[in-house]
Amino acid sequence: MYTAPPRRRIRFSLTLLTLISAFTTVTLLGNPHDARADSTLGPSGPLRVVVISDLNERYGDQFYRKEVHTAVWRIRALKPHLIVITGDMVAGQRAGLDYEGMWDAFDEAIRGPLADIPILVTPGNHDASEYSAYEAERDIYRQRWDNWPSPADFEGVEILPGGDYPFHYAARVGPAVFVSLDATARGALDSEQRQ
Repeated sequence: MYTAPPRRRIRFSLTLLTLISAFTTVTLLGNPHDARADSTLGPSGPLRVVVISDLNERYGDQFYRKEVHTAVWRIRALKPHLIVITGDMVAGQRAGLDYEGMWDAFDEAIRGPLADIPILVTPGNHDASEYSAYEAERDIYRQRWDNWPSPADFEGVEILPGGDYPFHYAARVGPAVFVSLDATARGALDSEQRQ
C-alpha cells in the first residue's frame, strides 16, 4: 500500500523525466496497443523496451511515490517485451539502513507488478556499491536478483556466458544484445568487464 511521503522533493522530476523518455522511446519504436503486443517475444514487429532508473527516494526510505506506482501500471499497459532498470532501485549506500526492508518495498511496488515481464538490471551505487564498505549490501542485491525468476526463464531471453549476472553480463533478447556494466566504483572497469 502506498503511503504518502512527508514532503515532495524536486529530485523526483529527474526520475519522471527518465520514465517519460523511456515511454516516448517505446512509443516511437512500436504501437503499444497493437494486437500483437504481449509479453512474449515474437518474430514480427519491433522489440518494445522500457528503460527506468533512479526510482529511489531518500536514504533508507521504504516507499515509492504515487508517480512511481502510476508509472508501473503504465508500463504494464505498454506491454513491453523487456524492462531495463539502470540502477538506483533502492535508497542505500549508507551504513545502518534496512536493506532487506528497502528491497521488500521494491518487490511490492515494482518487481511484483511487473513479474510477468523480463527485467534486465544494472546495479546503481545506491543498490550495490562496489566499495568494500558496502559488501553486505552487494550480497543482498545478488541474493535478491538470484532468488527472483531469471530473465532467461522467459522465452526469447538468453543470459550470455562469461558474465556475472546481476552485476555485469550480456543478454540476448530477440535480435538485440544488451550489456550491463557494473560501474558502481570510481576508475576504469576491471579486466573481466572489459572482455
